[in-house]
Amino acid sequence: MLTKIIPSSELIEQYIFHPENRSFFQHPYVHLIIAPYEFNRIGNCSLNDLEKIILSLQEYKINWSLEFDDNFPEYFWNHQLHLLSFLNKAIFAECEIRVRDVGMLYYLLNNYSQNLFYLAEGMHNTEALNVIVNMAKERLRGFMLCPESSVEMIKTFQRKMNFQNFELLVFGRILLLNSPRKLITANEMLNQNDNANSFENIQEEQNKQIDKSVWANSEESPHNGFFVHENIKGTFFFHPKIVNIASDFQEIINLGLSTVVLNLKTIAHDGFEKEHLLNLLSFWINPNENHLEKLIGQINYATFKGLFLNNRTNQLFSKLKNHYLLRDDQKYFGRVVDMKREEYLVVELASGHGQINQESLNSQKFELTTPDGKKMERQLKVFQTLSSLKLEQQYLLCEPIKAVVVGTIIEFV
Repeated sequence: MLTKIIPSSELIEQYIFHPENRSFFQHPYVHLIIAPYEFNRIGNCSLNDLEKIILSLQEYKINWSLEFDDNFPEYFWNHQLHLLSFLNKAIFAECEIRVRDVGMLYYLLNNYSQNLFYLAEGMHNTEALNVIVNMAKERLRGFMLCPESSVEMIKTFQRKMNFQNFELLVFGRILLLNSPRKLITANEMLNQNDNANSFENIQEEQNKQIDKSVWANSEESPHNGFFVHENIKGTFFFHPKIVNIASDFQEIINLGLSTVVLNLKTIAHDGFEKEHLLNLLSFWINPNENHLEKLIGQINYATFKGLFLNNRTNQLFSKLKNHYLLRDDQKYFGRVVDMKREEYLVVELASGHGQINQESLNSQKFELTTPDGKKMERQLKVFQTLSSLKLEQQYLLCEPIKAVVVGTIIEFV
């Protein structure tokens, strides 16, 4: 299986080109993705070092491509477009460029000759993706699926799209949100409690090209351990755990996916040993149960499977519902929608009751369930029916009942 790696700058500098490891990355099924800082939210090299790195990769016959995963606002097109001129050099003539921003994709299609790969992050719309297929035509080499893709979602892509070369993130962090502000730096300086934390000093510090990483906890929920990274592009908040779906490799094979991605740009902070990278590569090049057992035995960091087997995000909605107020429609009579203490209750009736007989209601017993789960049997003493007001719903104005509040469900006994 073709295994693409997005290494951190440390892995490039200290590990990949090391003589003891180099031969491993020369494997025909291993592919390195180089991400210049200038074109990525979190990069792994600068443009100044890019040519040197690519020349080394070519010398050692290591497969590679470039990645541009940033958004490119108007400022880039007005003032920084010249940064793309390096693509005219001969060593980049036949490279593949991975792009997330549709505007950049369009510009490269019209001004450069390189083949392109689209990063469909957050994109679930197959019609929109098919527009990209039709726009890029034979120069499109594939799609990187969004990291929240489930098995069923991938099957939908395969069924509805005019293109079948998909990649999937199988190891790496999921970005939850990001801000263009330098939040770590600002927080550090404001907590210094001295005269150095003026607005000017904070701005000066924020403009420096310094990468910082911290672990953060939520003040509003029990969630903790979020990985937060800051660089010149802003602040990035990641899921506390690393996606690792190695144990579901057979499902990936069954889907017909032939390319997987390991994103290691921010992994070094989790106790991830560089030597573990070779075991990850060995597994994904030839996934099997024997390799899996060895791989799992070496994991010493928090992982999860993401949403691959089942996207359960909609299951939260049932937890948000008050289960005390889940009604039985066969017994349901109505619910309390308004009240005034010691004066009245307003009951909204279920549809389909027809004409209400006030006398029969006064002798009928009902079970009342309050929002906090308290149950009681009571009769409703009706002052007036409000159906004569030509409202879409029928309402009853009743005597107040102690402990009954708005939201109380009323059912036949």
